[in-house]
Formats: sequence, structure tokens, C-alpha cells
Amino acid sequence: MKSCVKDRFRMVRSGRMPEDVLFPITDARKTLKWINAKAKTNVQGHGLRDTFASIAEELVSGGLLKRMLNHSVAGDVTLGHYVGKSEAQLRAGWQTVADFIEAAALLPTPDDVKVVAGAAFGSDPVGTSAHTGLAK
Repeated sequence: MKSCVKDRFRMVRSGRMPEDVLFPITDARKTLKWINAKAKTNVQGHGLRDTFASIAEELVSGGLLKRMLNHSVAGDVTLGHYVGKSEAQLRAGWQTVADFIEAAALLPTPDDVKVVAGAAFGSDPVGTSAHTGLAK
């Protein structure tokens, strides 16, 4: 986790019990709408869950993933009766996914490469389409 996020976490978390909520969100839809407005995106809640599950599926066991997504294990004899997952294991799984996403966010995108390529070959002043590699 980035240090600013850890600092915020510590500030919000101080004096709370482990079962207390970290961020008191009463309406997830309104919160996501606010985030989308600030970020100028149109992300939907189920899309976030779907993306998380797709990433986690490559990084953690199927049983852990099922528990991380809070899916029922009642019909699964192995997971429901024999395989237990502790809170520490769940936290480690979530952290593994978070670390992967954070590392992936630092990688250049194809658009970044276009900007660099345009800057390398463009002779116009900074900020023009030839310099940035972006079309006019």
C-alpha cells in the first residue's frame, strides 16, 4: 500500500475494533457515483467485483477466492467442511491482489508509448499534437 493510504488507514482506524467498518458508506451507489464524477469515469460496482475476481483468480487458490468474494460454501463439501480460511489468509489474498493492481498501474500503457514516440519524433513545441503524439 502507498504510504499516504497507510497513513489515512491508521488515522481512520485508530480507536476502532476489528469488526468496526473502516469507511462508513451508507449508500455504495451514491459513493461510486461521487467517485465516478471526480475521476470522470463510468465504473459500475459489479464491474469492479468482476475485475477483482478475474485478477485474483490468477493469484490465489479457488477456495480462497470464493471466500474473498464472500460466496457461499454451504454446497461445497470440501470448502464447507474441511478447508478453513482465517482472517489472516483472507487479508493476505486481498493484499496480493492489491499489490498486483498497484504494480500494474505503474506500467506504461499503449497510449503512454504513443506519447513518448510522438515526443521523440515531433519537432513542434511542447504541448502540440506532434510533440505529444496525440492526433489533432
